[in-house]
Amino acid sequence: MSEINDYVEEGAFLDSVPPRKSGVPDFLLDAHGRPFGPPLSKLTPWRHHMLLGHNSPFVTGSLCRRSHLWQALYFCSPAFRSGSRTAFLVYQLRTFWFVTFRFQAAAIALTKWLDAHFAAMPPMPVAKKDGAGERPEAGLHWLISLMQLGRLAGFNPLDVIHLPYPVLWASVDSVLSANDNDRPKFNRERDKKRGEYLRAKKAGRGKS
Repeated sequence: MSEINDYVEEGAFLDSVPPRKSGVPDFLLDAHGRPFGPPLSKLTPWRHHMLLGHNSPFVTGSLCRRSHLWQALYFCSPAFRSGSRTAFLVYQLRTFWFVTFRFQAAAIALTKWLDAHFAAMPPMPVAKKDGAGERPEAGLHWLISLMQLGRLAGFNPLDVIHLPYPVLWASVDSVLSANDNDRPKFNRERDKKRGEYLRAKKAGRGKS
């Protein structure tokens, strides 16, 4: 637990450096489901937290401008380099046409891409929602709770914040289900049942 407590301070994760890119990249999808735009890394708790820590409208729900889209795409890009202004300027040059002329479509596609990572989230209490209204807020308490659950699943606590959300959900669900046979299992088709399950649990606690 001391490993986790070392990071229980505001902004502690923002300077954490992600691992080098690996695997097949993600892509934004246009209105017809076709991939377009620059490649993206899979969303991880750390990248999610970076967006919140830098007040990205994609998690705060405020008005989005081209500068915000560039910022969010860069944070979620395999090209991201922590603390490197040069790397960001190079990224801006490479994506200038896309961000300038496909801004609206790209902003919508990025929001959908972010949402998609939570489609399979197991039933978990979430204190706050981000600007989209569907994703949990990537605050410090969210990261700490994921680190604790990841540790129960056998991961190093700091490795958890760099796990792609879909991988993390499968592991977390197995931990949460271990002592609760009524919990709906990991299955994106059962979103409604997961919601009903959480409401029933909450109602039961209210009666005690």
